[in-house]
Amino acid sequence: MRQVGLTLVVIAALAVSGSVAQDALGVPGSVLRGTEGFAQGLTPVALRFSFFANVEFIGYYRAQKLGYFEEEGLDVTLLNGSGAQDVAGEVDSGGVEFGLGSGVQVIEANARGIPIQAIFGTYQRTPFGFATLTQESLDEQGLPGPEITDVQGFLCRRIGVQTFQLFVLEIMLASNGLTLDDIRACGGDIAPVLFDLAPLVEGSVDAFLSFVSNEPVDLALRGITTNFVQGGENGVLFYESIPFARRDFIEANPDIVQRFVNATARGFREAFTAAREGRAQELVNQVIYPEGGPFYEDPIGFPPEKEALGLEILANLALTSPGGREMTVSEVGIMEASVWEQGVRDLIAFGQINENEAPPVENLFTTRFLAGAGVDVSNIE
Repeated sequence: MRQVGLTLVVIAALAVSGSVAQDALGVPGSVLRGTEGFAQGLTPVALRFSFFANVEFIGYYRAQKLGYFEEEGLDVTLLNGSGAQDVAGEVDSGGVEFGLGSGVQVIEANARGIPIQAIFGTYQRTPFGFATLTQESLDEQGLPGPEITDVQGFLCRRIGVQTFQLFVLEIMLASNGLTLDDIRACGGDIAPVLFDLAPLVEGSVDAFLSFVSNEPVDLALRGITTNFVQGGENGVLFYESIPFARRDFIEANPDIVQRFVNATARGFREAFTAAREGRAQELVNQVIYPEGGPFYEDPIGFPPEKEALGLEILANLALTSPGGREMTVSEVGIMEASVWEQGVRDLIAFGQINENEAPPVENLFTTRFLAGAGVDVSNIE
């Protein structure tokens, strides 16, 4: 269990549409490029993010701003996203060469016949889990307790979950020998929620499924303290925010993919090193909020202090293996077959995919580009 301090911010679900030029990151109305001007002879590719620009993607911002992609001979366009579920389809159609999503999206896409393959394991542990108010915050808000600090505490309580992510709760319960029925048996319930934390702060739910570097940090900036019951410590084993491409594109263009992974690995290694050394705010200011203004369009309005706190949290997710081993920065990007195998089993068990649709694990990811990008692969099993 991780305790963090939290804020109430209403997070609206925003849609992104339009052409590459319209929704590219960077100066409004322009395409985000790495350095001043545009060098001839670069290979153009595009990367579609899963959501709006935020510190989760800082390795790409760093690679772009410091020219790492251009050093690899690539002209990379970074594009905002409106939801991870949409990205696989855009990659499949050829709208972009690379997309971002979680292991869940990669598995589900392959089960639907979309042949995408992950190429870099950015975040080893899922950022999803349940935010709950500490006893201090419950008292301040005049709400009944007791506080919830672990999955057992979900019993007899009202648990807020986005409907399409109910399986996350089911996996966490199962890892603790529980089911949804156990919550309800003593008067608890499952409450559908969106992305507005008001139900948690106002007490209409006792736990709220959230992204540890987002909603809990929002509350922290308002001085509302929370506990965070982490999915990664309770059986939810999926890589997060991982880049993928169509398998046929990878096979036909291994050099392009290698160069993309080279710059990506370099950007994230430097970002997580800065976080480990206490330089998260410095890096955020340099890469995301330089003197000339925000490096990306910021439609939601994430403040720099939120991004810095988020980076520190995300670095821990990137540098802690699914099994709990502390990793070195040089290992950022590794992926293991056992994690993918468990993910497939869980998605079958909780009704996300049918067993007869389950894709072969070897179709889901490849580690062939990691060593060439300087990733220490010696601990991959």
